[in-house]
Amino acid sequence: MRVIAQLRFAPIAALGQLNFIAPFQEEIRRRYPLLRPEQTTGLLLDAGGVLAQPGSTVWRFHDKNDIWRVSLAPNFVAIETKKYDSRTDFFSRLHEVLNALVKVTDGGLVGYDRFGIRYVNRVLRPELEQLPRFLQPEILGLAGASFGEKLGFSVCESSFTVADAHLSTRWGLLPPRATTDPTTIDLLDDASWILDLDMYEGQQPDFDAAALVERGKLFAETIYAFFRWCVTDDFLRAYGGQP
Repeated sequence: MRVIAQLRFAPIAALGQLNFIAPFQEEIRRRYPLLRPEQTTGLLLDAGGVLAQPGSTVWRFHDKNDIWRVSLAPNFVAIETKKYDSRTDFFSRLHEVLNALVKVTDGGLVGYDRFGIRYVNRVLRPELEQLPRFLQPEILGLAGASFGEKLGFSVCESSFTVADAHLSTRWGLLPPRATTDPTTIDLLDDASWILDLDMYEGQQPDFDAAALVERGKLFAETIYAFFRWCVTDDFLRAYGGQP
């Protein structure tokens, strides 16, 4: 599983400068001591083809086990983990990151463009062969058909409006070396099944770290309700959960 919270906002040019990042790093360095900057490259499509555009720096702060990562760029901040222990822990960490952002931006943001919580579940072999036991019929779809073993790529997408926000859902089979999102879903040498749930809201005029965390918790609860509708009790037991 991978869990991500991301906040996008109007660009703040100073967040691309190392000396401006230092206070942010000090706020979170106890949990995320490893800084690994990444340079991004923009692309522009015009009549002459695809042109490379000047990119920006994304500051990546990792924990020592490379399980957690905080990302800060001129227009977004995010926290993600590859090992999700509890909702309480995740949102406590999110609150810490948002508070660090408030300090480094001298009081916070004037609204934001997008805020979202995303859960990506992935089933690999040998559990992949157990999909008919793990998934509800509405979600299993073609993966449970008699020709399922020959099925290479099959992904379904649906979107919903819930509590003045949007829930985007995507699930299905991926063949080896395939992904629906290279930034989040890694390429693997084997087939897999994904359940990708992303709940988000668009532009908002106000920013408050504590209120945003509570909003994120509501998104997580909604995502979990959809997740439980998708999977059976056998799925939970297989991954150490309680029905």
